[in-house]
Amino acid sequence: MPTTPNADVAWQREELDDSRDPLISNDVLSNVGCESSSSRLQRRPKVWLNVYDINATTRRFSGALMAVNLGAFHVGVEVLGDEWFFAWGDTDFSGVLWNEPKSHQVHIFRESLCMGESTLTEDEVRRVMNEFMDSWLCNSYHPITRNCVTFAEELVGALRVPESFPRWIRGAMDVGKCCCLLPIANCAWRWLKWWNLRQVEPPCPPPEAEFGWRKRLWVCPWGGS
Repeated sequence: MPTTPNADVAWQREELDDSRDPLISNDVLSNVGCESSSSRLQRRPKVWLNVYDINATTRRFSGALMAVNLGAFHVGVEVLGDEWFFAWGDTDFSGVLWNEPKSHQVHIFRESLCMGESTLTEDEVRRVMNEFMDSWLCNSYHPITRNCVTFAEELVGALRVPESFPRWIRGAMDVGKCCCLLPIANCAWRWLKWWNLRQVEPPCPPPEAEFGWRKRLWVCPWGGS
């Protein structure tokens, strides 16, 4: 059965016609470009949770630890092509850092969990990231109450994704919040910060190197960063 050319083919033939008004052709192309730009602005970014084992030891025993709700993990939030996470440092610089997805330099990649599409536009996502970079300072880090897991949970909430944050990722952290263990964790964290900074502090840092030294960020040795 013979078919008639569709509208796109007819438009292409008209475009090739030298007698067509060039101004009309430019207007059409301009409208197409505007629609394409508007479509990009309205695109909904997909959000992923990238979960890592802290080290080879926790990876080996992760099954047993998760069975008793003691799993310990590092988590990054992947959106717009970058993976964002929160780390400790001894200054009031932002503790929000980013790396290539699934490529953390310290922890061992485990799996990616799709949280669905954000209801925010790409521009709105970037504004959210700027707000988090201002409010999550590296010296506000705490291994139990304010770490990479709590950061990821708050961030996916701010990105308005349809999936709920997985409870099993918070396992060891939730246990550490109990009234018996949290004071012990606080004391251990204060000692660990003191010991870590003592190891890296030069005995007499030259003035010109002081700023660079103070800017350094450090990964928490027992995870969560």
